Amino acid sequence: KVLQQTLKSGPEELRSAAAEGCMITAGRYMEQGTRDLLALALYDEVRKADVPKQLGVTATHGAILAREAAGRFLLVEQLKSDDPAYRAVALHLVRELPGAEVTTALALELGKVQPAVQALLIPALADRGDNRALMAIEDRAKKGTAEVRIAAVQALGKIGGNSSLAILLPALAAGRDPAESDAALASLMQIRAPDTNVRVLAALSSAEPGVCARLIGVLGARGAENARGAILKLAANPDATVSMAAFRALALLARPGDLPELIR
Repeated sequence: KVLQQTLKSGPEELRSAAAEGCMITAGRYMEQGTRDLLALALYDEVRKADVPKQLGVTATHGAILAREAAGRFLLVEQLKSDDPAYRAVALHLVRELPGAEVTTALALELGKVQPAVQALLIPALADRGDNRALMAIEDRAKKGTAEVRIAAVQALGKIGGNSSLAILLPALAAGRDPAESDAALASLMQIRAPDTNVRVLAALSSAEPGVCARLIGVLGARGAENARGAILKLAANPDATVSMAAFRALALLARPGDLPELIR
């Protein structure tokens, strides 16, 4: 009570110390696990008090955690803040605040925040490992700015499914932003979508040589046994880019029975 009273109406030189004391007390309440409402009240008092900004930022962090899933509303509010310090604490908490409701709320807001924030929010959403964010990330991979598209394409390697392959495969195409194409290549090597090897193999036949070579590299890195025969044939391709990529992949995929063909 002394801390709260000092925070509200005490001498200005004591308010920061009172704010720190309130937050230490709130943290102890949180550790006890049974007094979250008391902790929340203290964090909110510090947030609203006339104290240095960093104390307000720290209190906001605590207030969001104390609210648990209901903290998603305050979290989204900070993502939209014009103050980079409050946006930073929100982006940190995207990975930390649990709950399906949190993922859903963040996915709904993804396209509404500034592009620079989207590019940071996307990898944080992917790190949650919750497929509820997938559709929103795929949408940004198709419609976002260059920076946002690259972030989304990178994230699809971690969180993507079969639906993501229709985004990643065209992103390898000639004429695309090289950074976006490189991100798509890395994601295709990493993605766990069940249809990946089949879809990449099917794309080989119509791909121009540069893209074909990259697709071959994907199949080799993924250890795609179903592609071994096709890649053996491509080792004899007249385009050196394709044939060299095929030999590199065969270093990972070939079996002893393939040696006669390789030597030939």
